[in-house]
Amino acid sequence: MSDFELIPLVKNFYTINRQSKDGEGYIFDIELDEKCPVYQGHFPSEPIAPGVCNIQMIKECAEYAIQQKLQMKVLQRCRFLKLITPQNNKNITVRMTINTSDEKYMVAAQIVDGEETYLDLKGDFVALQSVD
Repeated sequence: MSDFELIPLVKNFYTINRQSKDGEGYIFDIELDEKCPVYQGHFPSEPIAPGVCNIQMIKECAEYAIQQKLQMKVLQRCRFLKLITPQNNKNITVRMTINTSDEKYMVAAQIVDGEETYLDLKGDFVALQSVD
């Protein structure tokens, strides 16, 4: 592994408890932090994980998997199938495959909790070039 450091865009939204490789794919065991300030505005009485934060979490898991900062170029599919709440879904799993072609990373990912799928995403990402 390189010295790549994952710095989440939204601090304390989630923690990666375990990351593993399963054949061609990656599995991330995630713990949501119900005390994250995001939930104070989305929504205070019934917190729901914002869709944009879930997409960002998938992007950050992909970055962690390939040890490279990424930028989304094309969002081919994004289906929000069920609400993710930190009270009912404190522990979730991000499953993904990442294929490369022509300097892009094609990511297919799902956020699941057991047999339930909450989000299904397919998108193209490119590596961000570091500015030294």
